[in-house]
Amino acid sequence: MPKLAKLRSLPAIVIVSLVFCIVALYLGSRDSQALIGPRADVVAGRMSLTPAGHLVIDTSTGLPAVGPLTMNFVRTPDTAGPDGKGRYLIAVNSGFGLRFTSKSKEQQTLSVIDLNLKPEPKVVQNIYFPTPQSANFGLAFDHNLQPDGKYRLFLAGGYENKIWILAFDPSAALPLSSSRIEKDRANKLTPARIDTVRLPL
Repeated sequence: MPKLAKLRSLPAIVIVSLVFCIVALYLGSRDSQALIGPRADVVAGRMSLTPAGHLVIDTSTGLPAVGPLTMNFVRTPDTAGPDGKGRYLIAVNSGFGLRFTSKSKEQQTLSVIDLNLKPEPKVVQNIYFPTPQSANFGLAFDHNLQPDGKYRLFLAGGYENKIWILAFDPSAALPLSSSRIEKDRANKLTPARIDTVRLPL
């Protein structure tokens, strides 16, 4: 008798399983029907995608700015920007780094974004930190204006156990500089020319 009862319930189990599978397939295909048939946003067999927001343009190249893994943003302490706050946004790009040639070292960067430029903010200055020098997450301004009209900016240089000290001049075309204001031939500010404080171990 028990074997006969099992055989009688087998068709019911099979039917319930089939109904469940058909419903699951129907619901799954209903969600994907947006990809079937003609669509207004498909041109010549290729989909056009529009990302949210806008790419920030680098004024020195006219191309979208490249920043290796942006880790931190800090607004400048001046009041010349939108809403009476800082005009510039400093981005710390602490990823693997940029390589300009196959023989160059990876370079982490600071990007200076001018929020007053219209119609969109743009990167107006980049500062490069070639390996083994680094630009880590930590970035802070001294909000006390120095006698020379500049603010001090402190940046964590973690790999070498340093703190980079830069001068921020809100009225300069290139707002970040070292206190010695020395640049290389390509007009790039590099850590060899930036004041540092070595931290004790």
